[in-house]
Amino acid sequence: MKKLIFTLIFMSVTFTCLAQNSFDRTIKEISKDLADKLKLLERKKAVVLFVTDINKTVTTAGTYIADNISYNLVNDPSLKIFERENLQGITEAKKLIDEGYISAEKTKELGKLLAVNAIIVGNYTILNNTIKLSLKALSTDNGVTIAASMINLPLNLDICKVLNINCSGANEDSQDSKCKEKNTGDYCFINNKSYDLNIRIKDSRYRDYEYTVISGEKQCIFDLPSGTITYDVIENRYKGGYNYTFDSRTNKRTPEVFQVSGTLYVETCKQKIFTFK
Repeated sequence: MKKLIFTLIFMSVTFTCLAQNSFDRTIKEISKDLADKLKLLERKKAVVLFVTDINKTVTTAGTYIADNISYNLVNDPSLKIFERENLQGITEAKKLIDEGYISAEKTKELGKLLAVNAIIVGNYTILNNTIKLSLKALSTDNGVTIAASMINLPLNLDICKVLNINCSGANEDSQDSKCKEKNTGDYCFINNKSYDLNIRIKDSRYRDYEYTVISGEKQCIFDLPSGTITYDVIENRYKGGYNYTFDSRTNKRTPEVFQVSGTLYVETCKQKIFTFK
């Protein structure tokens, strides 16, 4: 029994690590690109100050990314990187991190304070299946950008949980090991509304599927043929029937319902997510 529990724990940890590998490998790639540029410029003393979101806000995701970039740069023996953990103990650095902005004058001041000749800052934008990350290295002589790198970080549901970000568009791999030869994929629907939803799907082979997605839960449809699917959604808010509005001019009742239709694309060997917010 103990052996079985250990095996299950090992498999769970291994799966999570594998899911994160592509994300972390891509961070390592952009870190190396920036490191190579800094070395060419003879700017070998640096600090990763912050990575913010598009609104210049320091977030859990930004901190995670910045920590990883700093870690990768520290492992380059040609560079001397100021430890990010020590920044919180420096009032001026902490203030700049909280603000998510650094001026040319502050760049020079911080360069002298930390004994570095390059300050790395960045920002990210969350897209459908990726995070677009851009990094800049600023000269501590005058605050001018001396190097820059940009890359798309791949997302999946596991890494979105780590980063504490909305991951409604992220892809997972299909659970079917024969999906490639069958040319199939999966689609999951997440219901974030306060009431249940009735969903009707028609796949590319004109087969119909009907499901009720309970409020706060997820419903997945597996082994859908690759291609376009259509969906119709209607709310299921009232157990005793729908709520109606009465029009005294026509003496008719109209149900008050959320109703929407649309199309989605099923990708071979991928499990996609659609969220009703």
